[in-house]
Amino acid sequence: TRKTMAPQHLPEIAPISDDPQRRQWNDYYRSRTPNPDPWLDRHILRFRSTDTCVILDLGCGDGTNIPSLCGTGSIVHALDYSAEAITHLPQTPQIHARVADMREPLPYPDAYFDLIVSDLSLHYFSESETRRIITEVSRILKPEAILVARLNSSNDTEHGAGQGRLIEPGYFDIGGIRKRFFDADAIQQFFSPCFEILEANETSSDKYRARKHLWEIVLKNRHG
Repeated sequence: TRKTMAPQHLPEIAPISDDPQRRQWNDYYRSRTPNPDPWLDRHILRFRSTDTCVILDLGCGDGTNIPSLCGTGSIVHALDYSAEAITHLPQTPQIHARVADMREPLPYPDAYFDLIVSDLSLHYFSESETRRIITEVSRILKPEAILVARLNSSNDTEHGAGQGRLIEPGYFDIGGIRKRFFDADAIQQFFSPCFEILEANETSSDKYRARKHLWEIVLKNRHG
């Protein structure tokens, strides 16, 4: 019988201030029609691997992955930068949603999660910010727990790879939205200090109007 664990009291976070990028994301989620993508199906057994499974959907957007996560019977936390995105999540006691900026310390205790899913949400940041965020993800994961993520590929030319204003290697300003694009070396450089890379597969998705090229990675936490 699966045991569940009541969520710990989580720290309060400061009110979210407005800024141009947040307004852009709110407008995006206000106007878009979600297009579910069954990419998590092959990872579903990982969600059932512990007796007390607490999952974070980090950068959850408007919740296209939430049905898969809730279907495991786990406790599901969801965090996004956009308050508009959060309003699209199912209203159920199984889901604990909050609005926060990943550039700030993540509002969860150390070693809190059994698994973290981050679907196309870790590639919007500068090098220093990305490294801090990855360190924070490691902090809130249990030792040897799993991070499953998808990232922009450096071959994703339909979605801006190599376009716009170059800010730093692999990182571009494209119409006011900053995006990072990863190759295999970048994945190693950014993630290996905190995680053992179990899988790193370059693939594609039809989640958007134009085919998206991306990396799908499975990582095991070195710390905790």
